Amino acid sequence: MDNRIAIALLLYFSSPFAWFTGKIIGPELIGNCLGAMAATILLWVTEVRNICTIGPNIKTRIILISGSLLGGVATGVKPNYIVFLVFWGVYFTIKYITEENRPPKAIPSYLKILMLVAIGFIIGFIAANPVSVTDPKIYISNIAGTNSSNFSVLHLKNCLFKECIEWDFVNSGGMNETIISAVAAISVFVIGCIWGNKRVKILCIASLLACCFLLLLCCRGDRFLGWYLLPFLYLIPISVHDKRIMYPILALNFFILLPGLCYQIQAKNDQIAFIKEWDEYTELMQEYQKEFPEAEPVYYVEMSPESVPDQYLNRIYQYEKSLDKPQLIFISKRALANGSISYLFNLAASNREGYTLIDSYKSLHVCIFQPEKRGEL
Repeated sequence: MDNRIAIALLLYFSSPFAWFTGKIIGPELIGNCLGAMAATILLWVTEVRNICTIGPNIKTRIILISGSLLGGVATGVKPNYIVFLVFWGVYFTIKYITEENRPPKAIPSYLKILMLVAIGFIIGFIAANPVSVTDPKIYISNIAGTNSSNFSVLHLKNCLFKECIEWDFVNSGGMNETIISAVAAISVFVIGCIWGNKRVKILCIASLLACCFLLLLCCRGDRFLGWYLLPFLYLIPISVHDKRIMYPILALNFFILLPGLCYQIQAKNDQIAFIKEWDEYTELMQEYQKEFPEAEPVYYVEMSPESVPDQYLNRIYQYEKSLDKPQLIFISKRALANGSISYLFNLAASNREGYTLIDSYKSLHVCIFQPEKRGEL
């Protein structure tokens, strides 16, 4: 096996998001998969069908339209996945410019290929997001969002180094926490650009520019979520170069990302264990609700579409809606990874600010909040 493939696979499987299970029913993994397929098809047709030298024949045109159609669907699912087509576009442009055996009518052929890709993209985009045609004002408004005026390069720090476990216990940290360490990412591009062959160098440049483009998209607001950078799982490993220095870099990258990998594994095991004993925990929660009927129940427990009724899906950012009433708070072991929930639990464990820990049974903690005791030591 080509060592570049082995290095790319090691880089990929060292990423905590390679083991990501937190958004299976959301658009993130679907859009990322479609975008990666689109980029792969377009790269394949660029290399294997050799469109830079012989131009597109009928079969090649069909493949170009099919690949870009997938890219259009991915972008329709979530706009940031246009980065896959940006990546291919930069790669194709540089390769076309630097190709020695270009067809006689180079510019018309180049524009024809881009036109075919644009046709496929538009068809896929409209198919995935018909509202962009039926009601473009609404679509543009949704895309612009409320944070569009909040663009700042200062948000780049969050994109790269943010540490965060969300209210639903999903890791949403920055690149250095969930995708690849900054050291490894820089090393991939530097090594590829210096020692790689022509193809690897072009891949590195295209990947680097695409990654920068995606980071800028993520800087448009202060609400960054780690899975916005899922395309990095494709863009960076595909640019690796077979150089011995990559192996210690891989080891360092694995060491840096190890806490994130451990969290993914431990969190999933904890979730499975909790759901298996769901009936037992439900019975315990019901008993405490009978004991404290005046307290409003608040649930920070495991989530499973089949096992957990809607009333258990309270979100941490909704928590302070009624601090003037007694609350009976149920916290699962895995929920403690969230900083706000952990802080609440620590208050209860130390009997402060009206919070009291009244029971800990296996992976479930039961706390009571009594507003009249706030401020007591």
